[in-house]
Amino acid sequence: MARPVLDAYWTEVVSIIEGGLKPDPQRVSAFATHLAERLEQEGEDRLAQRIRRLTERASLPAGATYKAGSLFTDVEAQLNLVEVREPTDLAPYPVLPDDTDTELHRFVELQRRVTDLERRGILPPSTLLLHGAPGCGKTMAAEAVAYDLQLPLLTIRLEAVMASYLGSSAKNLRRLFDGAQTQPSVLFLDEFDAVGKMRDDPQEIGEIKRLVSSLLQNLDRTKGHLLVIAATNHAHLLDKALWRRFDVVLHFPMPNAQLAEIIISRNLPQSSVDAKTIKALGLLANGLSGAAISQAVARALQNSILLPETAFTLLLTKEIVRQRLGGEDRIPNEHDVKSLVTAIHQTVDGHLSMRQIAQLIGCSPQNVHRILSSIKEPNNADAR
Repeated sequence: MARPVLDAYWTEVVSIIEGGLKPDPQRVSAFATHLAERLEQEGEDRLAQRIRRLTERASLPAGATYKAGSLFTDVEAQLNLVEVREPTDLAPYPVLPDDTDTELHRFVELQRRVTDLERRGILPPSTLLLHGAPGCGKTMAAEAVAYDLQLPLLTIRLEAVMASYLGSSAKNLRRLFDGAQTQPSVLFLDEFDAVGKMRDDPQEIGEIKRLVSSLLQNLDRTKGHLLVIAATNHAHLLDKALWRRFDVVLHFPMPNAQLAEIIISRNLPQSSVDAKTIKALGLLANGLSGAAISQAVARALQNSILLPETAFTLLLTKEIVRQRLGGEDRIPNEHDVKSLVTAIHQTVDGHLSMRQIAQLIGCSPQNVHRILSSIKEPNNADAR
């Protein structure tokens, strides 16, 4: 910076340095804003914009939190519009296919490189749409992104936005976006199809159509320091115009057998189950959601305390089968080997060998063979 220019902004520069050394974030922000205003007056709009974005994205002061005040409240119904989660508790990323995981981490990394991007006149992505089957990690991903960036996660409360007062929904949505943009944050719109349904659906009332139009307007005016993540289990219900408002769209598929292995291993104590057994369990869990697999592991760990004499692999196998059967407990006893072998055979459709089934339930492959043969024989007799 040339000496005359430095002299012109000497007060602001020194005050910003002093504020940073104390540290005094409020002083830094105040004088940085004043510096941006003076630069704008001198025609240095691009540099001024960079300074403003830096102050907007600056970390919150220690102890500073969102409060569910008037900006987050439906005044008429007296309902909070969002649930606020500060980035204090660890939030891991979900287990995802490599391409989806890469794109999700790319979105996060670009937020960290916002200064480099803006220096080159490139806008970072600020809106992210996640779609896929229930239990595949969409909410978990939103929590992980917010934690990774150390930003508060503001989760929309649909029952509040979809207020019973006619005409209140669009106003609530505008209030929510206004409140979220007062500080750097991640706004999470869960069950997005409830507020983003197709406007040309003849079954929808005018209130829904007004709400979708309001949502489009609010997404268009979203500033750079607010990240918006939306999640839906029913992507086909979304209004087509909404898809274009999202910079990044990611599909969260059901985990395959390899991802199921990783989910099982992540939820187990280290080295509690050998690799071969994990592989067989992954094949057994293939087709279940990540949430269902995690629940099966949690229940097996709980049952290991209640039933310490029963092999843990057998307990976990039964819980995975239970999830495969829709959560119903059709196997009354872990030691009812025939019922368990039959259930496994029916759910995996031949993807597990007799040796693998025997390994999971703790019996001999010959015993599994005899049980499966006895199942097939009546079927053959019926066919005759």
